Amino acid sequence: MSRPKFARALLALLLVLPAAVRAGSDDFGVWTELEAVKMLPYGLSVSAEAEFRTMNLSRNVDRWSGGLAVGYKPLSFLKFGAAYTYIYEFNPGKRKEHYKGDSGLEKDWNGYNWTEHYWTPKHRFAADMTLGTKIDGVLKVSLRERYQYTHRAAQEVPRTKYRFKKDKQTPKVGYPRYDMKERAEKRTQYLRSRAKLELARKKWKLTPYVAMELYNDLEDAWKLCKTKFAAGTSYKVTRRHEVSLGYIFNNDIDEDPYEGAHVLSVGYSFKF
Repeated sequence: MSRPKFARALLALLLVLPAAVRAGSDDFGVWTELEAVKMLPYGLSVSAEAEFRTMNLSRNVDRWSGGLAVGYKPLSFLKFGAAYTYIYEFNPGKRKEHYKGDSGLEKDWNGYNWTEHYWTPKHRFAADMTLGTKIDGVLKVSLRERYQYTHRAAQEVPRTKYRFKKDKQTPKVGYPRYDMKERAEKRTQYLRSRAKLELARKKWKLTPYVAMELYNDLEDAWKLCKTKFAAGTSYKVTRRHEVSLGYIFNNDIDEDPYEGAHVLSVGYSFKF
């Protein structure tokens, strides 16, 4: 498939994607990213990026984030990197059913708890190594291993408790009640393994790519907890300015191995 045909096919897929997702049970969101990269001598680079994500068929904000990164490329086929990212994540309101004795039986249902939506700050650190090579001067193959550590501090969030009498409609005396739910501190450690294929030449403005990434939980015996598949293309507007458009499918195996999130990714990069 030629590069113009590839770009048209990708654009058509991205345009029909939201309607297709709405007909199923998967989610849809948009990820937008802005990046500025400063190239330095001796294979060094520093960069800053900001990202905005949506979820729930792109009706709600998922998160905002901003970060700084450094890179070092001692050889043409080898690159090292380290980064810090601050994430401000949105957690939608959640209803939890309540049963007498937590039996889970319908006859024992006596109310529910409602946790209000809230925002959570996270701190993320990452270090990675990338190996890459070109085949026949066109096909670029790369493998990246990334260690990722994320910390979420403990916080209290508003909660309302609703309890009902036997008729399941009349509220019990003293309800609803309002309190604060303690959300425990959480730390996660992942090893993210990514394989990526790109079609690239010096004079080409378009660089189509496909990629697959696996997330392994280092705190749970290297359990595979998430997969990510991506396809798209970048377009070099000028030597310093580049835009990108792509499709990502995220499958959080811990949440549901049969459902996932379809993502439209849009990016802009400035190199100087």
